[in-house]
Amino acid sequence: MNLEDEELSRYELDASLEQYQENENQEFFARVLENFVRVLCDYHITLDDLMKVSPKHSERKQTLIRAALALSRAPVLMTHLQTHRLLPIKELELLTGIKRKVLEKGRKYLIALALILSKPDFYPLKNFMKIPEQLEERV
Repeated sequence: MNLEDEELSRYELDASLEQYQENENQEFFARVLENFVRVLCDYHITLDDLMKVSPKHSERKQTLIRAALALSRAPVLMTHLQTHRLLPIKELELLTGIKRKVLEKGRKYLIALALILSKPDFYPLKNFMKIPEQLEERV
């Protein structure tokens, strides 16, 4: 085998490995998404619902992300959510200072975000959706 054939063979091997890894990543992500969809069903939420209720304005989105971060970091509230399949709106309003109406309107989106943030199995979705660990505080 000459040097040119060896380089070509190495290139083909690298390309093949890269394709294999990409396929594995896609299959893994598909399994995570499938599991997430199943969990959402327990809350009577579909991906179609999430598409419809996802906030269009960045300020509203940031507000709901802030609420979801607070919820996911409050074990008592997360337990309530997971046990009763209901968003603890009153407690979340007191915790975050976000108005009840905003929380109620973003209920499905909030539940989905809180589940993504609180369950390590869903961390790939967190990265995919570019959900920050924390939000910058406004001055």
